[in-house]
Amino acid sequence: MDKLENKKLAIIGIGHLGRAIYKGLINSGFKKENIILSNSSKNNKKAVLQANWILLCVKPLLVHQVVSEIKNYLKDKLLISAAAVVSIGTIAKHTRNKKQKIIRIMPNINVVFNQGVIGFYANRFVSGKDKKQLRLLLSRLGTVIKTKDERHLDSLTLISACGPGYFAYLMQNVEKITKSYGFSADESQKITLQTLLGTVTHLLKTNMSTKALVESVATKGGITGEIIKILDQENFPDIIRLALDGGFKKIGLLTEKLTL
Repeated sequence: MDKLENKKLAIIGIGHLGRAIYKGLINSGFKKENIILSNSSKNNKKAVLQANWILLCVKPLLVHQVVSEIKNYLKDKLLISAAAVVSIGTIAKHTRNKKQKIIRIMPNINVVFNQGVIGFYANRFVSGKDKKQLRLLLSRLGTVIKTKDERHLDSLTLISACGPGYFAYLMQNVEKITKSYGFSADESQKITLQTLLGTVTHLLKTNMSTKALVESVATKGGITGEIIKILDQENFPDIIRLALDGGFKKIGLLTEKLTL
């Protein structure tokens, strides 16, 4: 049972993220029969008893309830939490086991297509072997980033976990402007998506930095240069920073609320 392909994984909470992780793992070739799904209190115990690893994909406010339901069946099992802002200390308190093996991960929704970013932080009771095997499993879903502490993991939450939302928001607004120039809604979406996809592909294929690409397109006295000049004049970088700082403040407030 030490081999990764023989591990039994219970996913508790089959919302957007739980489904995305499940589909991503199946897409990667992980055996469907080795994943146990539970989306209700009555099935959580059974799922935990069948699994080696337990992955919590529930909302932060439900972590206490779910962990309380399964704490007597965890024994030496590895407990993995994908619940944002809930600290390892808080989870351990709910298990009533100070030495419970716990890993916090922070995936984004793109894991469904095996193109995600997954933050990773383990407590000191998790063995090197467990950490290595879980990172191998998560690498099937995308890029795994080992964070130095939980605050670092929360910072990654702002960039990767929240990122699909605010990048899509930016694209949504570009689509609206494109439509205002006379393109259909379908054309506006295709133009925006393909431009973004082509830009990302260009960066990946050439290994060019974003700064270098900006400089190569925004030639002096040109149209792109004028657009970027106006964005800078309107403090666009400061707006982004202000928004992300607001998100980090929200993380602090939620963390405080959940530790009371």
